[in-house]
Amino acid sequence: MKAKNVFIATLPRSGSTLVGMILGAHSQICHIGESAYWSKMNVQAAKCCCGAIRCQTLLKISSIISAFPNEIEGIHTACGMIDSMEEPDKVRHSLSLSAPIFSQDMLIPALQMCRIGLEKIADATRTVFGKEIVVENSKYLSIAESLLDQNGNWKVIVVTRDPRGVASCNKEAGERKGVSRPVKDKINLFLSFANRATKMIQRDNVLLVRYEDLCKNTFETLGHMCQFLEVSFEERMLEFKKYKGHLLMGNYMMHDSNQKVQEDLRWRNLLSQEEKRLFMRDDLIQAYARIGYDLKTDF
Repeated sequence: MKAKNVFIATLPRSGSTLVGMILGAHSQICHIGESAYWSKMNVQAAKCCCGAIRCQTLLKISSIISAFPNEIEGIHTACGMIDSMEEPDKVRHSLSLSAPIFSQDMLIPALQMCRIGLEKIADATRTVFGKEIVVENSKYLSIAESLLDQNGNWKVIVVTRDPRGVASCNKEAGERKGVSRPVKDKINLFLSFANRATKMIQRDNVLLVRYEDLCKNTFETLGHMCQFLEVSFEERMLEFKKYKGHLLMGNYMMHDSNQKVQEDLRWRNLLSQEEKRLFMRDDLIQAYARIGYDLKTDF
């Protein structure tokens, strides 16, 4: 099946923005970022990643999806529910996703509404941009599983990264935003993600992309992604910072001038020995080994 819509499934700080930007630089692909923010932020006042406030492109998309308020709100609700379930004790900041008080049995109908909302945003974006493939970056595996189970219009790219790098970036992001992100609080999340990702990559219409492979073997990894999406590789994908597109919410990486695809290994110095030892659990080592990581290296 040639991709119509593509969902990036991963953990935050794992390289999904990089993957989305590179794919979004392709002439046939549009990267739309995290759709949950369409109901969280005011598009009239928000600054687009292109640099404009009241971006006309975002306003065109908004005018189309305004006919589906419940479905669009459903994306934010489902993401907030999943986030609360996966990390109930996480300290949240002003831009964090939030969810109303809910029970476990409310998640399935929330995911159903989320699927419809994602379809509406993808279709609106395709109409405005006139591009064949839309890449969405809300990350949660539960949403990816739901899309694969219920909708033949989606493919999934599972992006993985050494959890020590993820933990270090999460810790640093927490400090930048003034909230606590202790490494020890992420270990069970990493274990669950690795186990679920292992199962997901066995399914049809799913591609595994390791952040480290993308950085070290960029051409080969991009070739695999293009083959998966059934498009031809384009040199402009390597100039992804020139093609920011139009996203309602984008992280700081979109606004720097670094064009090079380079692995971030700062965790080796930023994590303490005590924090590194948290990754020496046998179950975590085994889970990540199944998706190509040796956590016993560089300890």
